[in-house]
Amino acid sequence: MFVSTVRSSASDCLMKLHRPKDLIMRLGLAAMAAIIVFCSSAYADTVLKSTDGTMEMTLPNGWREAKKGNSNALIHATDGHSARVSVRTEAKENFKDLKAYAQFMTERLKRKFADAEPKIEDVQVGGKPAIRLTVMGEARNGKRAGYIITLFEADKVYVEVSASASAGAFSSDQDMLANLANQIRMTSASAAAPAATPPAAPPAAP
Repeated sequence: MFVSTVRSSASDCLMKLHRPKDLIMRLGLAAMAAIIVFCSSAYADTVLKSTDGTMEMTLPNGWREAKKGNSNALIHATDGHSARVSVRTEAKENFKDLKAYAQFMTERLKRKFADAEPKIEDVQVGGKPAIRLTVMGEARNGKRAGYIITLFEADKVYVEVSASASAGAFSSDQDMLANLANQIRMTSASAAAPAATPPAAPPAAP
């Protein structure tokens, strides 16, 4: 009887000695879980919806909606530094086809940036044909900047994605800027095309 009581008391003591370790382990696991959740939210992409509800765009972490932008832009965002992106649509009635739209934009860029010659590429956006215009020129504020304009066709409209960054950041940001057009998803509301309007002006300076 006495031996049994001693063994029971010893067992209880050992359990009490291990409890702080268990508590520390649990607190450690909880802290790790909190860090993982925080990091996931800190590095999560940003999704912006267009003002007319026809599309949404997934942007890299750190990007946000820009307060100032072209009034015709359905989406206008910035990384908080020099990079910007604007998304517009053009009624198909304004142009014969996508190539005609791209030619119009090319001529406008040539007039806007007299010191630059736009590079024209046939690319794909969402597996569909698209045209990309790349140019480095002097912006309205007198500083040089790089622009990537991607044009593609949706159901009833042409979509223009104009991304830009300062000359100093353009080289490192170029791939990211070029990929922004692939981050657009047309929604069911895009079935309705906008009324035909005069073609949009070239992108504003970053």
